[in-house]
Amino acid sequence: MRSGSWLWAATALLVRDPATVMSLGLAVLLQFVWVGYALSVLSWRVSGFLYQQARQAVDRMTQTAQEIARNQIAKAARKQERDEPVP
Repeated sequence: MRSGSWLWAATALLVRDPATVMSLGLAVLLQFVWVGYALSVLSWRVSGFLYQQARQAVDRMTQTAQEIARNQIAKAARKQERDEPVP
Protein backbone atom coordinates (compact mmCIF):
# COMPACT_ATOMS: atom_id res chain seq x y z
CA MET A 1 0.00 0.00 0.00
CA ARG A 2 1.22 3.48 -0.80
CA SER A 3 1.77 5.92 2.04
CA GLY A 4 -1.23 8.14 1.28
CA SER A 5 -3.61 5.42 0.13
CA TRP A 6 -4.92 4.80 3.65
CA LEU A 7 -6.14 8.39 3.73
CA TRP A 8 -8.00 7.94 0.44
CA ALA A 9 -9.52 4.68 1.67
CA ALA A 10 -10.67 6.21 4.95
CA THR A 11 -12.15 9.19 3.14
CA ALA A 12 -13.87 6.93 0.62
CA LEU A 13 -15.41 4.91 3.43
CA LEU A 14 -16.73 8.08 5.02
CA VAL A 15 -18.25 9.69 1.96
CA ARG A 16 -18.83 6.71 -0.38
CA ASP A 17 -18.94 9.07 -3.35
CA PRO A 18 -15.89 9.24 -5.65
CA ALA A 19 -16.75 12.77 -6.77
CA THR A 20 -16.69 13.96 -3.16
CA VAL A 21 -13.38 12.19 -2.57
CA MET A 22 -11.91 13.89 -5.61
CA SER A 23 -13.27 17.26 -4.47
CA LEU A 24 -11.65 16.81 -1.08
CA GLY A 25 -8.39 15.80 -2.75
CA LEU A 26 -8.53 18.85 -4.99
CA ALA A 27 -9.18 21.09 -1.98
CA VAL A 28 -6.13 19.66 -0.21
CA LEU A 29 -4.03 20.08 -3.34
CA LEU A 30 -5.15 23.70 -3.71
CA GLN A 31 -4.11 24.37 -0.12
CA PHE A 32 -0.61 23.10 -0.92
CA VAL A 33 -0.50 25.31 -4.01
CA TRP A 34 -1.59 28.31 -1.96
CA VAL A 35 1.06 27.64 0.69
CA GLY A 36 3.69 27.30 -2.03
CA TYR A 37 2.62 30.61 -3.53
CA ALA A 38 2.65 32.32 -0.13
CA LEU A 39 6.16 31.02 0.55
CA SER A 40 7.40 32.21 -2.83
CA VAL A 41 5.98 35.70 -2.22
CA LEU A 42 7.53 35.75 1.23
CA SER A 43 10.88 34.69 -0.22
CA TRP A 44 10.65 37.44 -2.85
CA ARG A 45 9.84 40.05 -0.20
CA VAL A 46 12.66 38.92 2.08
CA SER A 47 15.18 38.97 -0.76
CA GLY A 48 14.05 42.50 -1.68
CA PHE A 49 14.41 43.59 1.93
CA LEU A 50 17.88 42.06 2.20
CA TYR A 51 18.94 43.74 -1.07
CA GLN A 52 17.71 47.09 0.23
CA GLN A 53 19.59 46.66 3.51
CA ALA A 54 22.78 45.64 1.71
CA ARG A 55 22.50 48.62 -0.64
CA GLN A 56 22.08 51.01 2.29
CA ALA A 57 25.11 49.46 4.03
CA VAL A 58 27.22 49.94 0.88
CA ASP A 59 26.05 53.55 0.60
CA ARG A 60 26.99 54.20 4.25
CA MET A 61 30.41 52.62 3.75
CA THR A 62 30.98 54.72 0.63
CA GLN A 63 30.06 57.90 2.49
CA THR A 64 32.33 56.96 5.39
CA ALA A 65 35.22 56.22 3.04
CA GLN A 66 34.72 59.56 1.29
CA GLU A 67 34.68 61.39 4.63
CA ILE A 68 37.88 59.64 5.72
CA ALA A 69 39.57 60.53 2.43
CA ARG A 70 38.49 64.19 2.74
CA ASN A 71 39.77 64.33 6.32
CA GLN A 72 43.13 62.81 5.31
CA ILE A 73 43.50 65.27 2.43
CA ALA A 74 42.63 68.22 4.68
CA LYS A 75 45.07 66.97 7.33
CA ALA A 76 47.84 66.62 4.75
CA ALA A 77 47.11 70.11 3.40
CA ARG A 78 47.26 71.64 6.90
CA LYS A 79 50.54 69.83 7.59
CA GLN A 80 52.00 71.05 4.31
CA GLU A 81 50.97 74.62 5.12
CA ARG A 82 52.69 74.38 8.52
CA ASP A 83 55.82 72.79 7.12
CA GLU A 84 56.31 75.26 4.24
CA PRO A 85 58.64 78.13 5.03
CA VAL A 86 57.05 81.55 5.04
CA PRO A 87 58.62 83.78 2.32
